[in-house]
Amino acid sequence: MASAFREYAAPWSWWTALLLGLLCFSPMQQGMASSLDLGGDWRFKPDPSGQADYSSPRTDVSGWDRIRVPSNWYLQKRDISGVAWYQRSFELSDELEDERAWLRFAGVDYHASVWLNGHLLGKHEGYFQPFSFEITKRVKSGPNILTVRVDSPLETGGAEWSLHKRLIKGVFSHHDTRPGGAWSERGQERNSGGIWAPVTLEISGRTLIETAHIRPHVNQTSGLASGRVELTLDQGLGKSREVIVDSSLVPQNFTGPSTRFLKRLVLKPGKNRVLLNIPSRPYRLWTLWERGYPHLYTYRVAVVDAKTRAPLAEASRAFGFRSIAHDKDSGEWRLNGKRLFLRGTNYIPTHWLSEMSPRRYAADLAMMRRANINIVRVHAHIGAASLYDEADKAGILIWQDFPLQWGYQDSEEFIQAAERQVGDMVSLLYNNPSVAVWSLHNEPPWDADWMKFKYKSYDPAQNRELDQRLLKALSLFDDGRHKHMASLTKEHPWLGWYSGTWLDYLHPTDAKLVTEFGAQALPNLDTLKTLFSEKELWPDNEAEWKKWEYHNFQRRETFDLAKVSPGNNIHQFIANSQGYQAKITALAAESYRRQRYQPVGGIFQFMFVEAWPSINWAVVDYLRKPKPGYYALQRAFQPILPSLEWQKDRYAPKEPVRIGIWAINDLGQNYFGARLRYRVSNKQKLISRQEIRFDLKADTGRKLHTLELTDLAPGQYRVEAVIMNRRGVPLGRNEFLFEVGDKPGS
Repeated sequence: MASAFREYAAPWSWWTALLLGLLCFSPMQQGMASSLDLGGDWRFKPDPSGQADYSSPRTDVSGWDRIRVPSNWYLQKRDISGVAWYQRSFELSDELEDERAWLRFAGVDYHASVWLNGHLLGKHEGYFQPFSFEITKRVKSGPNILTVRVDSPLETGGAEWSLHKRLIKGVFSHHDTRPGGAWSERGQERNSGGIWAPVTLEISGRTLIETAHIRPHVNQTSGLASGRVELTLDQGLGKSREVIVDSSLVPQNFTGPSTRFLKRLVLKPGKNRVLLNIPSRPYRLWTLWERGYPHLYTYRVAVVDAKTRAPLAEASRAFGFRSIAHDKDSGEWRLNGKRLFLRGTNYIPTHWLSEMSPRRYAADLAMMRRANINIVRVHAHIGAASLYDEADKAGILIWQDFPLQWGYQDSEEFIQAAERQVGDMVSLLYNNPSVAVWSLHNEPPWDADWMKFKYKSYDPAQNRELDQRLLKALSLFDDGRHKHMASLTKEHPWLGWYSGTWLDYLHPTDAKLVTEFGAQALPNLDTLKTLFSEKELWPDNEAEWKKWEYHNFQRRETFDLAKVSPGNNIHQFIANSQGYQAKITALAAESYRRQRYQPVGGIFQFMFVEAWPSINWAVVDYLRKPKPGYYALQRAFQPILPSLEWQKDRYAPKEPVRIGIWAINDLGQNYFGARLRYRVSNKQKLISRQEIRFDLKADTGRKLHTLELTDLAPGQYRVEAVIMNRRGVPLGRNEFLFEVGDKPGS
């Protein structure tokens, strides 16, 4: 390359590496390109009126603040909303010769307008998508001034703004877990706006590998795999050129053979769509952590001149061979042809994406694996690209929500914007084998008649056309994934929190899919002290309770519906709150697992981790400290589970106690000659014990025995059960506590 950079920027960072791996609106990781990270200190100026114009390169920015890029501006102590201006300079030390220059943005929240040396390059809408501008004719040797106007406004529209939102931001603009919650006047505080992901300047040759979408195919009969690659090659404005596209598949996280395949073609000026067939081979399949190993391949592609063999462009991208299927009638899911019960959680790791690094995502996913979770619902938002790359490596499936949460405008302008962004989502995550499902809308108004109690202007048909058109747009992508129009109210039982009692989970369900269930729990005391002063830890006036509610605590649901006792001090309150979450989590998860495929095919606990310092439904707090609910989920989600089926946890003296003992195996492996051993004790006294020998078949769940106990004296009893293989090695453990006393059973 004849060109070189002189920069006023931070050095290479992991953000740059992340950006170069993106496949949406930017090339694949380019081996023939040079790149300059434009992160670091930028000049920054809020524009409260939204009317200023600082796009001129002659604007005096000496009095502007400094802000770090990439970062959401709230994390840089700018608690603002609306318009803010960014500016920085960089130098190009040489003239471009037979080269092209690009400005690439990995993520700006929400509207962005970009100028280079006073020339408007273009505009962009959306928070999660990478986007780019070619600046070959605008960049110059010497100093260049880059200016970005970012607008992350508040939703407006009076008292019912939240029913008619206009920003496609999902949980980042309206949700129960936001600062202030969903329904208070303060629910839009701590705005997520800003240049939250890397900005880079890239110099490439005239030929550019812009995108590569890899669609794998797995033959369930032969076990062989193949695939199709769709490349977008940009030849710029030069002449047509005969080239050879040299592709190879190289094992990334394991040792194995590589595959190479070539195609000769003529590239015309401008964009060229190239289809390649991956030859059928016994490739290693990507699968779940509990089913085997998540084998990943690197797809490498080089474009060379057919005559001179001179290299023109190179790129690479990770992907995996796997198949996903769903039978809507039976509710069954299949991964690589084998039936799979989904044991999931909902995940909102933060409300400011720049604070999530690959390492933080990997740590969260590791905690999920330890909790025996095999699928994660990325709840009503799209995360940073590193989330999906880390899930690929961890062998955890992703249920990906589009960022629509409750009500939105039904204008044609909004629908078209949403259709574009659906395409952006699919293109961004097309190659990640972990992504198994697209789901478009969480609790849309047309399926949420509870909204009639919230909004005077509620229309039961609102957003139906929106979701139908989005599903149609999504169906244009042949990516082999299941397409779910909406996460419906019937999929969210919320028994024992918003309706009914926690014991209602004992009743059979008619839902094939449960995408939310759970209850709130206070964090541990040390974490709680980071939210409140010593006095506020035990509220005794309305102002202090309002502060708790700002941090997402639901007072009515806790005390009136769930009937959690506050006890006599904060220690007792924490214990009671956490105990309630733990028992409702275990009961619901076990009950649904006993109904596997009759009719339940998957369940998603709500939710995994608190997205900010708060009190909510998560089983792990914001500081990543587990609550007892985490361990209850871990036990109830064991792939091999001795499940204990009971009807109540309190009995009157002499009342018969009946407990069903089940063996559930979510794995694809048989365990012949298995043993289930249970024991019942009262303190140290053994009441009953038994061992049952049986064959534990793969992918099954069945009742083995009914334990009957009579004439029990008052006291607390513990039932313990363990499933072992034929050699006596434990495969899964469980326990249930019940009480015999003078009060009637609950």
